[in-house]
Amino acid sequence: MTSTHPQEDHVTHDTLQSLHEHLTTIFRSLSDNADWEVRLGGLREAQGVVRGSSSLPEFASEFKATLLLKLLDALDDPRAQITKEACTLFSVMASTMGASFSSMASKIVPKLMTLVYVTVAAISQPANEAISAILTHTPVTIIPTIVSAGVSAKQVVLRRRCVEYCGLLLRGKQQWIQQYRADFETLLLSA
Repeated sequence: MTSTHPQEDHVTHDTLQSLHEHLTTIFRSLSDNADWEVRLGGLREAQGVVRGSSSLPEFASEFKATLLLKLLDALDDPRAQITKEACTLFSVMASTMGASFSSMASKIVPKLMTLVYVTVAAISQPANEAISAILTHTPVTIIPTIVSAGVSAKQVVLRRRCVEYCGLLLRGKQQWIQQYRADFETLLLSA
């Protein structure tokens, strides 16, 4: 079976019902364990929905309720292409949705952090890019998560990335320097 989902750049919905029906269709695509191309098509279709419909007031809650767990499952897919596409979707969501993505980011970033140190570059690089996009475009409250992961990580790559993420967080956000100063100092001393 091959993918029947063309990649669409922007998919708009005028009503919550229309959005819900489309997200349910994407959910079914992501649930297809027999055909990875159908799952890949579902992830690409979800990107179009995010780009075209994220301005709906109910979009974030509907998306979270319908697809978030399936998207987190995609990060564990045995096919690197699926994981890469899920990371790309998270980057698109962060840059498109901004503040409304922050409630999902707190669940996504810890999972992405487990991928930044894998030896398969097709997985680790998109995961790193997704985290960077989330930290750049979304007001986050996950600084302690990043700091604790950096301090306790056995993987040198993850400790280094956590320091980079903290630098990214601090650019232009002076209020966080004082609020999280002790956490940042702990991370820098342990790295």
